[in-house]
Amino acid sequence: MVTALVLAAGRSRRFGTLLKPLLRCGDTSFLGAILDTLAGSRVDDVRVILGHEADRVIDAVAVPREMVTINHGYEAGMLSSVQHGIRVLPRETTAFVVWPVDHPLVRVETIDRLVEEFVRAAPPLVLPLHDGRRGHPVLFSADLAAELMEAPAADGARAVVRAHAADRVEIAVDDPGVIADIDSPEAYARAFGRPPESRH
Repeated sequence: MVTALVLAAGRSRRFGTLLKPLLRCGDTSFLGAILDTLAGSRVDDVRVILGHEADRVIDAVAVPREMVTINHGYEAGMLSSVQHGIRVLPRETTAFVVWPVDHPLVRVETIDRLVEEFVRAAPPLVLPLHDGRRGHPVLFSADLAAELMEAPAADGARAVVRAHAADRVEIAVDDPGVIADIDSPEAYARAFGRPPESRH
């Protein structure tokens, strides 16, 4: 069973009063786009980790309540949300996809390739590559949960990715969305050709 952990708990400080999960992405929002992609993918289950203004996000995107889990310690950073998500993984989970909400443009086929590689070879983790650059989301074997729970706060999940340089799998994908980290107004303008705006 593959579970997706969508990380959408932070304050989005660079965007001022706009919430990153609610930024416009086509006809939907960042979070809405990711949930739509996951719904069409081979992922079996989804957990959305919220924190800052969680109720506003839930109401705006109509996130099913059974998908939502609240990280009350989100101020500690992204690793805290990864660790919170690990704590609420379904018992049957064999791998989990860690997907930051500021990567809303990733395609369904990319997610499916990550899952297919895990099903085929069961590596400890699978990363997408585009133009030689590693991107997001990353699929982790459930066997790495303990390592992520003990990762140093300064490095976060990157420390675990580095520790498995010899046995991780990197898959080249024709998907610029994996390296489109839309985490600032400038990055939003580059991606969409306009200043950031909220979908809701």
